[in-house]
Amino acid sequence: MDLPLALPGDDLDPADASSSRLRMRCLTAWPLCRVVRLCALQAAMAPAIDVAATQTGVSGLFAGHSSCPPLPGVQLTPRGDTKRCGDFNGAVRDLIVSRRIPLVYLLAYWPKYVHDAELPNEGVYFDPSVPPPLDDRSASVVETLDRLMKELTQQGTKIVLVMDVPEMGHYMPEAVAKAMIAGRSTDVAAPWDYVEKRQALSRAILARLAAKYGAAIVDPLPTICSHGHCDAVRNGLPIYKDADHITATMARNLSLCISLRYRRLVSRRRCPPPEHLVAIQIWADWMCTVGRR
Repeated sequence: MDLPLALPGDDLDPADASSSRLRMRCLTAWPLCRVVRLCALQAAMAPAIDVAATQTGVSGLFAGHSSCPPLPGVQLTPRGDTKRCGDFNGAVRDLIVSRRIPLVYLLAYWPKYVHDAELPNEGVYFDPSVPPPLDDRSASVVETLDRLMKELTQQGTKIVLVMDVPEMGHYMPEAVAKAMIAGRSTDVAAPWDYVEKRQALSRAILARLAAKYGAAIVDPLPTICSHGHCDAVRNGLPIYKDADHITATMARNLSLCISLRYRRLVSRRRCPPPEHLVAIQIWADWMCTVGRR
């Protein structure tokens, strides 16, 4: 299969984005190339990675495909456009291995995949009184991610696992707008206990695998939830563009989490300053938790 196209930086002409030259430019650290990753969620995080890459002076590739977590060969219930996930993920993995990419960010809609379910009635009819799906269906996810991390670690690639932002359940722009029109509070985010239960399994899995392979962790959750409360609005505007994808503005605020993690890796000489920064499935305020490994 042909290598996946990288998403260009803002300075690229649209014609270049579809040309075969783009791939070689990215692979040779062409200055205008940005970050690489994979799934719709990581696209929402793209601004964070792009800003972080610029701040740290590196270039790289972005590999993205809707509904495809960075889990080559994982067995999941088909949802969305997943027909090409196997070939796509395999091609990206082969790219990382063949080019010996030194640093990889892995990000996905982790709760969805470890529970093999989205939130009930997500969107307009979301009801937080209905318990979220919490069945543990993570076996294939754990096996696949473990295998991928082992393979990358053995070849000397450093890994950063990016934990998920909390799912809000509601279609947030509409929920916030309705609250404002009715003069009600815009505190419409999912309750903390709901978020905590939903996130628990995926966070435990990522923490365990990070410890096993000496990987780093970037955790955006404290940026949105703290002191038993999750935010829905910042500066009068929703921070989510739907029920589970943060806005570009919110994503840019998370760039500090990414750049701090990268600088810490370099300062500890755990990896050389790379010519290519690859964030697979990247699946993005100034406060963040940067895991110490």
